[in-house]
Amino acid sequence: ELAVSVDREKAALYGVSSRDVGMAIRGAIQGIEAAKYRDGNEEYDIVVRLAEKYRGELESLRDLTVMNDGAQIPLLSVAKWEVADGYGSIRRKDQTRMATISSDVRAGLNSNAVLREVRQVLSDFSSSELPVGYQIRYTGQSQDQDEAAAFLQSAFFGAVMLIGLILVTQFNSVVKPVIILTSVFMSTAGVLLGLVVFRMPFGIIMTGVGVISLAGIVVNNAIVLLDYIDILRTRDGMDREEALVRGGHVRFRPVVLTAITTALGLIPLAIGL
Repeated sequence: ELAVSVDREKAALYGVSSRDVGMAIRGAIQGIEAAKYRDGNEEYDIVVRLAEKYRGELESLRDLTVMNDGAQIPLLSVAKWEVADGYGSIRRKDQTRMATISSDVRAGLNSNAVLREVRQVLSDFSSSELPVGYQIRYTGQSQDQDEAAAFLQSAFFGAVMLIGLILVTQFNSVVKPVIILTSVFMSTAGVLLGLVVFRMPFGIIMTGVGVISLAGIVVNNAIVLLDYIDILRTRDGMDREEALVRGGHVRFRPVVLTAITTALGLIPLAIGL
């Protein structure tokens, strides 16, 4: 690109600004609209600029002048220029200059695993070779996953707290809701075990939605089982151990059917239908 450097002190002496210099060079190379020509309903712009043979030569800039109140000031008196490498475009975010490097993950590879490898490869460069004032940030899908993970985490704990509040008001007890909520946290061990057995990656969004859905199933089943155990103890006068065995035997089928039907309903979501 053509880089023009304006000597502001000399320009101030002649009473011209950097804008005047830029407009003079732009008008000589790209042209300035002087008037419009009408031919019936058609309208054409009249652009004044240097002839083509002069626009292609840098030496022609030596003959350019900058107008200031009718006076012609030679361009050489207020500016100098050179041909150098430049940026194709400059991007900024929050008024900070930035450069973006992006790529797509090959099919069959996990994006989180690829990102970990990239972070590991660039760790030495970020810590020792990166110039002062520069920093590396990982955005795109990684940033979206971090935001989704934060949202799902807050949604999960918020749902657990709301469920616990409702259970306390319904059972008039603190121990029973704690037992039910404990089963929710224990169910996450099954999620991790299933991922290990089937060798599936831990997807932040899909796995998070699945864990929250699983919490609803587990809470529903635990309420059905504990409520019936309470009925056996209060109505039939059974002791704790007998009520637990009897309740598990009677409510086994409803609990399993509820879990199976809910899991079957979530299969289209799990396989992406």
